Amino acid sequence: MDGYQPKEKSISKTIGIPRALMVFYQQFPFWRSFFESLGFEVVISKESDKSLVTNSIEHITTETCLPVELMHGHVIDLMNKGVDYIFLPFIVNAKLKAGDKTSNSNCPWVQTYPFMVKSALRDKIDESKLLIPTLHFRYFERVLVKELCDYFHEKFGLSKELIKKAVYIADEKQNAFEKGLVEYGKTIMANLPENCRPVVILGRPYNSTDTHLNLNLTEKLISQNILPIPLDMLDLPIHSIYGNYRNMYWPNGQKIIAAAQLVAQDERLNAVYISNFRCGPDSFIWHYITEELKGKPFLHLEVDEHSADAGMVTRIEAFLESLKGVEHNHKKKVDILRPRPGIASPTTDRVLYFPYMNDCAYLISATARSCGIRSEVLPKQTDEDLALGRKYTSSKECFPMICTTGSFIKKLLEPGTDPSKMSFFMPDHNGPCRFGQYNHFHRILFDRLGFHEAELVTPSNDSSYEDLVGKHGQKFRINAWKGMVVFDFVRKIYRETRPYEIHKGSSDALYNQSIKRLEQCFENGGGGLRKLLKNITHEFMEVKVDKNIRKPVVTIIGEIYMRDNAYCNGNVANRLEELGVEVLIGPMSEWIVYSTHRFTRDSRWKNDKKGILKSKIQGIGQDVIAANLLRGIEKMSDVEKNVSLHDILKLCNPYINQYYDGDPAISMGTSVALAQRGVSGMAAILPFTCMPGTLVASVSDSFRKDYNNIPFINIAYDGQDSVSTETRLQAFVHQVKEYEKNHK
Repeated sequence: MDGYQPKEKSISKTIGIPRALMVFYQQFPFWRSFFESLGFEVVISKESDKSLVTNSIEHITTETCLPVELMHGHVIDLMNKGVDYIFLPFIVNAKLKAGDKTSNSNCPWVQTYPFMVKSALRDKIDESKLLIPTLHFRYFERVLVKELCDYFHEKFGLSKELIKKAVYIADEKQNAFEKGLVEYGKTIMANLPENCRPVVILGRPYNSTDTHLNLNLTEKLISQNILPIPLDMLDLPIHSIYGNYRNMYWPNGQKIIAAAQLVAQDERLNAVYISNFRCGPDSFIWHYITEELKGKPFLHLEVDEHSADAGMVTRIEAFLESLKGVEHNHKKKVDILRPRPGIASPTTDRVLYFPYMNDCAYLISATARSCGIRSEVLPKQTDEDLALGRKYTSSKECFPMICTTGSFIKKLLEPGTDPSKMSFFMPDHNGPCRFGQYNHFHRILFDRLGFHEAELVTPSNDSSYEDLVGKHGQKFRINAWKGMVVFDFVRKIYRETRPYEIHKGSSDALYNQSIKRLEQCFENGGGGLRKLLKNITHEFMEVKVDKNIRKPVVTIIGEIYMRDNAYCNGNVANRLEELGVEVLIGPMSEWIVYSTHRFTRDSRWKNDKKGILKSKIQGIGQDVIAANLLRGIEKMSDVEKNVSLHDILKLCNPYINQYYDGDPAISMGTSVALAQRGVSGMAAILPFTCMPGTLVASVSDSFRKDYNNIPFINIAYDGQDSVSTETRLQAFVHQVKEYEKNHK
């Protein structure tokens, strides 16, 4: 804290900083300097304790990891201290280190805790007292400085020159603080005492240095004659991890992996890995650390709100005992499995397998075949896929990852298969959620099971997956885009027809037939697509229906893999229809539109003129192609329910800032738009423990209250259906019908 002492009285405006997460445990020197340079007094909340935990649990709207939950208690403590403002920055990313080409994103919950806290405490706090600037430290010069200048100039009328000067002074303070930690660590490493065992604490600083969160771990280690060394005191060559962990976009994850490699290489060191229950990043990082520390036992501690320190000393003693048995084997060579890079496009001597997500996969696969790539869609997931996925994962990972893992392994285990002739599609993603780690884990698992020759095809969303088929990239991208547009439209008119059909099953039969015809069309290069789409549309118009009474419309939003995958969401769309509503599912194509939007935005921030031009052309091309395909038939569907990305990103901001990259901003912006356009309920689908999905759930109650208590249900699914799910759906649909009746 660099000599910080609270003042008894002050005539200055006070800024409260919660003693939690990175804003305190990693950036306090920066923010203290920044605010004091501007003439404010900084007040921090009390140290974490049991009462803060209790207060937090009483106010949270959804379960996250304990450090994020605890933020609620720290904010309440600052409210009780009577500070003028509470600083809760939306910090999207961190400053880049040498060699880092990732997005350097903070984890979804660390980014978005301000929105969770604001929603949870909306009836207890004056929102004008919350300071929630959007901050991009990755683009320090081009973006962050402007963000801080604009925000604090508008909020307090301070001169931008004064604010800019404060930013650079704060940055110098932060750099000096971090350098001082490393220098002190070098001194420790150069003078390790012989009478105690040095142990590196792998974990985030807000865990390793908050004595309540870590259950006084450091004191307990010292009592056992162990010297604990914080991760931030190590001189870590983080650039060295990018060769294998090329897409480790979480800054703390980068440090944890680099520190684990250092521990593995230094025979003097061992490690204690402290984490939290429901920590999303650690569900993947744990796999990497387990590999990096092969041959060296390490102690893994997972803490939640129910943890007690009884038994921790016993675990530490057992850990020390385990070290004795391996000390004489420390030079034994171990085979470490790392996520070696995948390939952007498959070779022609292999079959490329797409995991089933929804029926659009058949059109994408057909498009790949038209470009000379042998391609198939893996069968829809079953209980067997899920059982295999759970067998080879910890089950703490995302549900879509577990399902796709099961599908891949089931295919590889089929009799007579040759892994050297097989490729599996699992694209890269640049965060902040866990999706970008899927193919990293798959590579390690394939190698662990002996499938070294099986390839992973990992095109990047940075290029909108154009690099999937090499020289045919432009053709593939155009036709894949067409596939998404026509799939979205056909699925939309199918869902608008099915609830009203007179002859049950007629819509299903026509829809399934239509997908097969479209698949054949795309396999043949897409010729005649517009005519075929027009014919399919007219065939749906000819289905005998009874639309004398329009049913309430419910939109299904949420995680893109699950919201239209019947097995992975418990068949929620059909179940809702059977209960008497019409279903509207979020479009597949919005993800490509959104990726293009992000491509343009990030290119501007990087001053990448070529990227700006390319993304602009890409966006215009997408619009022209979609308009041409749907010309003359679009109005045969309910066009009022079509929501543009521009509207989505404008409308999401009261709940989730548009600069959060991922589903939540889209889900909430869509919800606002459709609530204004006559939809009577929202069903948000999320994988169990999904970090972005939990964010949506945490703010959904605020949205519901703002829109006349519109029904909103969050369905967290993990493959285990239950009677309670059906009961919740029935209650939800009852509310939807009542809402429709009262708001016509």
